Amino acid sequence: MLLLRNVSETRSESFTSPFQILRNRHVLTIAGVAVVGASVFASIEPTLPIHFNENLEISPGVIGLLFVVVTLGYGLAAPLIGSISTKIGHVKTIRIGIVMAAIVLPLNALPTLIWLQVVTLVLLGIALGMVLTPALPKLADISQETGSASQGLTYAVYNTAYSFGMMAGPVAAGTLTDGLGLVTAYSAMGVLFLIYLFPLTKIKS
Repeated sequence: MLLLRNVSETRSESFTSPFQILRNRHVLTIAGVAVVGASVFASIEPTLPIHFNENLEISPGVIGLLFVVVTLGYGLAAPLIGSISTKIGHVKTIRIGIVMAAIVLPLNALPTLIWLQVVTLVLLGIALGMVLTPALPKLADISQETGSASQGLTYAVYNTAYSFGMMAGPVAAGTLTDGLGLVTAYSAMGVLFLIYLFPLTKIKS
């Protein structure tokens, strides 16, 4: 509250149609990155406790703490990831993050020792940071290229995509886990993430 300052209000003279934003393939591609990242976050919540109960035999309280580990890994790594993505390019950072997520997600269904589980969860949090942290700056770059009046709309598309990922992740992971088992389900999701690297090749870093 003490650091807030008055900023003069400005109004754009031009109007950007939502349909114009939805026709922008780059905006939709980065929005797809939000779907990937959110789906990973959401998919582990209903499925990973199955592995915890069967292989680690830990209490519900410890399970809750393990999920905090993912968030801590993401949050603590995000500032460093932001700096790295500025140097090497946002899209390149996202690609690295998707590869990491595709590899680390199945690994989280394997540990039988709690310390090893903590390591894989931290790595997953870092991978998700590599995916999601550069996405918003890249979206800002795209929206500036489209026109400053479109920024609100581009972020709305991103948030909608993130919400869709939060819904789709548990459904996909739960369905695949019922039919294939947890390791295979996570591996299948990892393959889907890797396929998303192809649309990203069409966007400059």
